[in-house]
Amino acid sequence: MLLILPAPWEKEGGFKPLPVITQGNMENNSNFGVVSGEYLVSAIVSTYNAERFIRGKLEDLLAQSIAKHIEIIVIDSGSQQNERRIVEEFQMRYRNIRYVRTEQRETIYQAWNRGIRLATGEFLCNANADDRLRSDCIETLLQSLRDHPECVLAYSDRIFTLEENATFEKHEFAGSVRFPPYSHFSLLEGCNIQAAPLWRRSLHTRFGYFDERYRSAADYEFWLRVSRFHNMYHVPLFLVLCFKCKESVSAGLLAHLEFLQIQKEYLSKFVPLIPPSNTLPPEELEKFLVLAAGTTHKTSDLLVELEAFSKLNPGFSMVHHYLGELYFKNDNMQLAKVNFVKAVIMEPHVQQYRESLDGFFKFHLFPILKYCEETDLADSNYLESRLCAGMACITLDRFQSAYKHYQQAFEIDPENPLARQNLIAVIKHLESVQ
Repeated sequence: MLLILPAPWEKEGGFKPLPVITQGNMENNSNFGVVSGEYLVSAIVSTYNAERFIRGKLEDLLAQSIAKHIEIIVIDSGSQQNERRIVEEFQMRYRNIRYVRTEQRETIYQAWNRGIRLATGEFLCNANADDRLRSDCIETLLQSLRDHPECVLAYSDRIFTLEENATFEKHEFAGSVRFPPYSHFSLLEGCNIQAAPLWRRSLHTRFGYFDERYRSAADYEFWLRVSRFHNMYHVPLFLVLCFKCKESVSAGLLAHLEFLQIQKEYLSKFVPLIPPSNTLPPEELEKFLVLAAGTTHKTSDLLVELEAFSKLNPGFSMVHHYLGELYFKNDNMQLAKVNFVKAVIMEPHVQQYRESLDGFFKFHLFPILKYCEETDLADSNYLESRLCAGMACITLDRFQSAYKHYQQAFEIDPENPLARQNLIAVIKHLESVQ
């Protein structure tokens, strides 16, 4: 059951606030009492048991420098708390807030997709309930897209806090992240587009919606899907304050497995977008060969020198493959994967590079798969273990095994969207290869 509540002023006896400044055409949307084209930006706030954050989130969005041009869509995914009361309180004063509640809990991407379908703004922003924005964040991102019409999404750097409901202007600092300039490779290497990006709503007409097979990485998959055809823009400013939450959907084993599966899926798709490996001048090639043969070096010293060499010659695939091998031998799986990926993208026809990357995936995933498969039915984590095992099997191209795990997950909980959507996807794949 879907509950769409009118704003309080639309109820009998309610007051009607002053209208906001309008944009574009003025066709009426009879479902919600919202004027189509009235807002530049639709900010989607998904909430589940986030009553303690929702007031601060609404205040944060309403304090944006272009707040009168922002439509706020709150998707309450069957919360057991009373976000509705707080939202209605704000609706009494602000006409640009809409509230939708589902009786059953949805994943964050189901909620985002629901909000996108309701949105009227030219641009979209996912506004996490526990994050806070610099007062000109949305305006700055919007202006970046106006200045760079060839780009379809803008994102910024971010800072962290451990303090709930802190503001961007007043918070306890707990770290920061500066992302590199946007490139196809930087996005494939890691999801640099994270908190509160701004993107053109028209993308969903061409590319569809966030893939509901994923719990925590569907945004990464969607950005990769879009970036094969369009550029994105990095604004090198701190515009977002992120609350470090232990319950984040981006934490945990399944999140890690989803990321690996998506990255592997897009490797071959990104090959035409990445410049091929450089040919080094003879003196530089000789320098690399001397380094690579440096048996007298300590491994740590050799890694430092090779990293320095790779920064001077980032388009040379051989140094990345050699770095990948060294990091793999030193149990640094993250940097091993990064360098193996770089080598494969630059020269996908080199069998040794492909075998090294495949070897990494098998070495890394087989123990995880074994652990998940050994989880007992009586274990409270059994459903989660089936979902993790299924995702690991997809990454390893073991689709029959993936089918078995997702079928078991579906039998345990037929309403689980991850079990259902992944089971459907695996069945489609198996049918396509018969």
